[in-house]
Amino acid sequence: MAAGTVALLSVSKIILHGDFNLFNYDSDIALLKLTEPVQLTNRVQLICLPSHQFQLSDANLKNGNLGWVAGWGSNANNSVSDELTEINIPVVLNRKCHLETTDFTGDNRTSITLTTNVFCAGHDRNTSIQGMPIKKLYIV
Repeated sequence: MAAGTVALLSVSKIILHGDFNLFNYDSDIALLKLTEPVQLTNRVQLICLPSHQFQLSDANLKNGNLGWVAGWGSNANNSVSDELTEINIPVVLNRKCHLETTDFTGDNRTSITLTTNVFCAGHDRNTSIQGMPIKKLYIV
């Protein structure tokens, strides 16, 4: 991340999604209630989340469209990074994701974790991105 783009904020409450499922990470999203208001700037903005009726379908999530992801992935030493990492990754069609997940794991049951609240994104297995393991992305 660029210098001057970090703000340390205190969280007073973590509100997990009511349908969160620890087995398959379905509805893996939470709200963070901060202890003080945040000043909106050109780098700190509000976001819009899709309504509950939004359908995660191949028609709405076009193959190859880029999304932006940030997180604390593992580093070269296989330990969690202290620095937030960001990357642009392409959306992958659900059908292809189901096939590749089953092929990669060798287990037909693995794709059960790909619920209707999930879409896949990332590069194929031959693409290496240091510190950012490719995982499926979840939307509520």
